[in-house]
Amino acid sequence: MEGLSICNGAENLDFADTALRLLHVRTIKDLETMVVAAWGIWLNRNQRVFESVSQGVSQVWKLAMNMLSDYKEASKFFLLGPLSCEVSWKKPPAGVYKINVDGATADGRRCSSIGLVIRDFRGEVVTVLCRVLQGNFSVDETEVLAVEAGILLAKEMGLHHITIESNSLSVVQRILSKEVKGEMDHIVQGILSLLE
Repeated sequence: MEGLSICNGAENLDFADTALRLLHVRTIKDLETMVVAAWGIWLNRNQRVFESVSQGVSQVWKLAMNMLSDYKEASKFFLLGPLSCEVSWKKPPAGVYKINVDGATADGRRCSSIGLVIRDFRGEVVTVLCRVLQGNFSVDETEVLAVEAGILLAKEMGLHHITIESNSLSVVQRILSKEVKGEMDHIVQGILSLLE
C-alpha cells in the first residue's frame, strides 16, 4: 500500500469506518491488503500475549502477504465451477453386495472409530456397523481396519460376492497391489486371506 494516505484529521474511526473510507478512495486490492495486514498484526499480538513469541514487522508483513496470495490462488478453483466429472454412489450388480467403509481418527487421546454400510443390488441397506476402536490409530490404519471389519461382517452374514469402497486411495492401492510391508502388513495380509 505504498503511497496510501487517508487523512482522518481529528476523526476517531474504527476499523470498519477506516475500511469503508479506504474503499472509497482506493481499490479493493488496497482493502484486501489492509485486512490481511490487520490480521497479521492481530495474530502477532496474540502470539506475543499467549505464547510469548513475537515476530518482526517484516515477518508479519510477509506472512500477511503470503496468506493473501494463498487465498487468491485457492479462490481460482471456485471460479472453475463444479467438476466436469460427476462422482456418485452406484449400486452393485445383481447378486453382489457393496460395502462402503470409512474410518475417523483425531489427534490426542480420543479413540479412532470406523463405520460401514452394506447394500444390496437395489441399493437397499442390508446392515450397518459403527465401532469405536480401542486406541488412536493413523488415518490409513483406521481405514484398513474398517475394510477388514466390512469383510468380516460380510463373511459372518454369508455374503460371498462383495465389492468394497473406501475413500482412502493409499489403502485401496495397498490391498490391490497385495503389498504387505510396513505398519499395517498383518492387517493387509489378513484382508487378502479373507478375500481368497
